[in-house]
Amino acid sequence: MLAHVWTKNRRRCLDVRSGTLLGICGLMVGLGSPAASMGQTCQGGWIAADPQRSLFSLTTEAMTFWDPDGSGPATGRLVVGLRESSLVQFSPEAGGWVNLTGWNGQPSDLKSLRSGGLVIVGTGRADGEAAIGPGVWLMERGTVRRLGGVPNGNVNRASITNEGEIVVGGSFTAIGNNLVRRVARWDGVEWQGFGEGPVAQVTSLLAESRDSIVVGGGGINGTAQWNGSTWTGLGNFLKQPSDFLCTPEGDLLAVGHLGNGLNNVSLNGDVIRWTGEGWIKTFPGSSVSSNVFPRIIRMQNGRYVTTKGNFGGPPGPIAFDGTTWTELGNFITGSGDVLNLVAMPSNSFGTLTQSGIPFRWQDGVFFEVAKGLSSAAASLAVHPDGSLIAGGSFTSGDGKAIRRVARRIGNEWHPMGDGFNEPVSSVVVAADGTIFAGGSFSASGQTVIRGVARWTGQQWSPVGTGLGGSVHSIAALPSGGLVAVGTLVGPQAESWSGARWDGQQWTALPATGFPSVLQVRTNDAGKIFVSVGDVAAGANPTNSAILTLEGDAWVQLGGTFSHNISSFALGPNDEVLAVGAFTTIGGAAVRAFAQWNGQSWSVVAGTAQIGNGNRVERSPAGGYVFDALSTSSQAVGFYRWNANQLQQLRNPQGSSLVFPRKSEALTIYPNGDVATATATDFSLGLGSPNSRALWFFSNAAAPSIARQPESLTVCNGSDARFDVQLSGVLTPTFRWRRNGQDIDLARKPTANQRVLILPRATRGDEGTYDCVISTPCGNSTSQSVTLTITNTPCSPADIADDAGNPLPPFADCTQTGANSGINEGDYCAFFSANGFFEQASMGVNAVGMFCDIADDQGQPLLPGGRSVNGAANSGVNEGDYNGFFNSFFVPCV
Repeated sequence: MLAHVWTKNRRRCLDVRSGTLLGICGLMVGLGSPAASMGQTCQGGWIAADPQRSLFSLTTEAMTFWDPDGSGPATGRLVVGLRESSLVQFSPEAGGWVNLTGWNGQPSDLKSLRSGGLVIVGTGRADGEAAIGPGVWLMERGTVRRLGGVPNGNVNRASITNEGEIVVGGSFTAIGNNLVRRVARWDGVEWQGFGEGPVAQVTSLLAESRDSIVVGGGGINGTAQWNGSTWTGLGNFLKQPSDFLCTPEGDLLAVGHLGNGLNNVSLNGDVIRWTGEGWIKTFPGSSVSSNVFPRIIRMQNGRYVTTKGNFGGPPGPIAFDGTTWTELGNFITGSGDVLNLVAMPSNSFGTLTQSGIPFRWQDGVFFEVAKGLSSAAASLAVHPDGSLIAGGSFTSGDGKAIRRVARRIGNEWHPMGDGFNEPVSSVVVAADGTIFAGGSFSASGQTVIRGVARWTGQQWSPVGTGLGGSVHSIAALPSGGLVAVGTLVGPQAESWSGARWDGQQWTALPATGFPSVLQVRTNDAGKIFVSVGDVAAGANPTNSAILTLEGDAWVQLGGTFSHNISSFALGPNDEVLAVGAFTTIGGAAVRAFAQWNGQSWSVVAGTAQIGNGNRVERSPAGGYVFDALSTSSQAVGFYRWNANQLQQLRNPQGSSLVFPRKSEALTIYPNGDVATATATDFSLGLGSPNSRALWFFSNAAAPSIARQPESLTVCNGSDARFDVQLSGVLTPTFRWRRNGQDIDLARKPTANQRVLILPRATRGDEGTYDCVISTPCGNSTSQSVTLTITNTPCSPADIADDAGNPLPPFADCTQTGANSGINEGDYCAFFSANGFFEQASMGVNAVGMFCDIADDQGQPLLPGGRSVNGAANSGVNEGDYNGFFNSFFVPCV
């Protein structure tokens, strides 16, 4: 009975919220699985790189984890209810959010069953039902059915008992022909009531069994309990709880709009516990806020988690560790109040915010459970291997901790080491492929790095002493070295506006004469250009200019711009293209888009009607790409300008994109494909879902190979690796061939990947190799390259060169002199002072030495020193002696 469960005489009871989520331990794998391929086009046009990030602009508070086949092989997934478009689920198969079909409406609560069913309560209809109305539905095995008839009032909450029965609460007094007052249980055939029911609408519900139920909003003072025969009020002062939790010790906890407890003590801002006689504060120091907490959960490690909100104050989960309450840091601000919490495996939990974005807490960090980065990139750069580098203020991406710098390989974002402790404002890739980042950071993990960092391939490292302050922009010099501009602090605490790294030290650039230096670029000849303004960074200067460094002095290109220069790019022969909100340069009418030809500024042809400029980049395929803002600050779109011809980058059907105010970052692939990051939502105007953060414009050509594979010469038994690197945004497929024939995937599993790996290659792997790369828009074939196996003994007895100098056994191809095969050089080495007899005395310490050529039974070892079928090899012994002489007199063929 309930009265015996939630009293001083406690026994263990089940946390219903956690109990309904058993059997979905694979969820974490599903949420971290690689994303499915983005949509592709053969007609050219925009591709939504991360199409699910803003799917939740109108959510309800309904959220749960659901394993659609119970204990079967399918992976669990998060399900969220939407006000306007039914249900969505995070699909591990698709790598993002997709509609959950079969039901439409506005759910008020969701619960999952251990058997694989999903319980939906709210207002809606299943496929095949004629009208929308309140009710309870069960989704299982791909179909949705209504449980019982239509209620005569709202259904607000659902709970699952220890036995797996469904209990619901709301304002109804009947469901179909069954008279059930505000709380009902589904017995598999029809709805059963609980006596006369509570006296008012039920807004919160916890059912341990059919005889142990507590509801909120339904009692005399907001709370009532069912003990198997009657409903009674639970305390005299509790107002309206929003959530209940049953602890492992049998305590009943509550949160919500609570009012006063025993002795008229205020309970708002507390997690409270029912003593059997009244409600009291639960934990020491639990008055952490005057806010009302909408949810409470218990993680597997025993920590209790609740949420601040939704009655003022900054939102965010807080946790009790047995002693104190603490805020769980790194919560994504600006996402609104937390509406729901769901316990998850591995001491993690999920949240749903008022802005409609689900987050996951794992290992001390919040991740946005959505495809893409948690905020738009501030800078983008393309690496020669085809990957995309992004820097910004984001702290997660694709469900992983990604701290302010990321690498996109294929369709998935990956972290780059420990990232940075503060935002990255600029990322560049040098001519040799080295990646640099600049920003306001001071550390990467535990490594102190000031302002500018170099990527080693595994982690970030300092660039000299670095630069303090705030680095706004960096550029790589063609001959090596870097240039950085911003509000900088030099090695001796000097105030600099620009600095140059020569490979050994940082030195200050000459002062520009302007208060702010905003952007730096270097052209093909290594000349340095900067944009400057007359006010501090972040504001729009009323006067700005482009300068170039000539020796030790800055030279201004033409007159002063009447307003801010948002961005500029450099072309050949000192050509510059600047974009912004200016209307004149040096008093002459030149609006928004200006070209410097080495002598003067002029308006970029064709731009008179497209508004102000925002971002511009030079295209390796020729010309420039920029976006333009209308006078209403709503973007018109993106354009390509080449040879005085202006072309808008449109969708296949001819519709242009409707963008937000501006793109945050822009970069161009070697083949001319475009990547842009945006800060707010926009749509294709073609019925596609809204999206944000990253979009691609594809030129819809056959795959462009940025770097061809190279011929290899490797030792027998060593791994061979062929790598083809692409340019462009369309996701390709790969098919490696040897001597013109497709490689068998059963033998070489990487033959359908960008990198072909031939483990422990032998002479049987020698030949010519190429790769056929395919997209829906065409095919490309890499150049043919050869694999050669060389400098490898043809016989186990070939252990030395002709002069008797031992060869490194199987390790590499190095040899000290001529080796014409098996001869007296090998005989002399075998019986030398440090040969067979000395090594035989060393026991297992001789394994891998030059006389260890066979296993204990005399069977020659395979390349790499491996024995056949795992036979024993305990060192140099009679097995090697027999193996040597059995092979010595057998010539190579």
